[in-house]
Amino acid sequence: MTDKAFAKAKHDGMNQYFGEWESRVAFLDALAAKSHADEALLLACCYVDVFGNNLYGGAGHRNFVRVLVEHGGNPALGLIHPSQVHNWLVSSDAVWCKDLHSKLDGHLKKLTGQLFTDAEFALAVQPPLMAEEVEKIRPHLWRGTLASVIYTNVRCEAVHSFPPVRVSFGLTTFGGKPLEPLDYTSIAPAVKSILAYVKATSLESGKYYGHDFAHLFANVGGVA
Repeated sequence: MTDKAFAKAKHDGMNQYFGEWESRVAFLDALAAKSHADEALLLACCYVDVFGNNLYGGAGHRNFVRVLVEHGGNPALGLIHPSQVHNWLVSSDAVWCKDLHSKLDGHLKKLTGQLFTDAEFALAVQPPLMAEEVEKIRPHLWRGTLASVIYTNVRCEAVHSFPPVRVSFGLTTFGGKPLEPLDYTSIAPAVKSILAYVKATSLESGKYYGHDFAHLFANVGGVA
């Protein structure tokens, strides 16, 4: 097979592969329309997992959050919710997280109803935190984003304790409007946006997910 023929065959294979994913995502809308929105939501979260893991390599919370923030098409997903920061610090076993929680607990309650960029949050917590403490927490603030709320309160709850509980945000606003509850209707557009991105990246680069799963084979024949 010539290089040109191989490239065409691979391109056709990608179109088929992502066409099947498009059919799966379209099925979610049909499922939700038939009074199975909880099932559609669970599958949507699983699809986000797949796209994030295939795009970045590895698996888990970080990939889920990262793909939603970077390619979900909703700028609110990357914003930090003080209550989610509280939940992360409380649930962490790390001693430094416990220490920061003891300093931040009351202060975070005062920030309720607001969403913050990374930089805004860093300013909002000084004081009570010192500058060096802020620098320590900043690389981990993705755990406090709305995308992380979807992972911990929707995805994990749906997987381990179906059906998922509908997550709402009280008086929290974004763009001058109340923040939408986290349900299938609010999450579905992000899944479609991510799928559109990974398909376009694959077809434009000629490599699945832009790398042909190179991360899966990086240590084959060697020591990790």
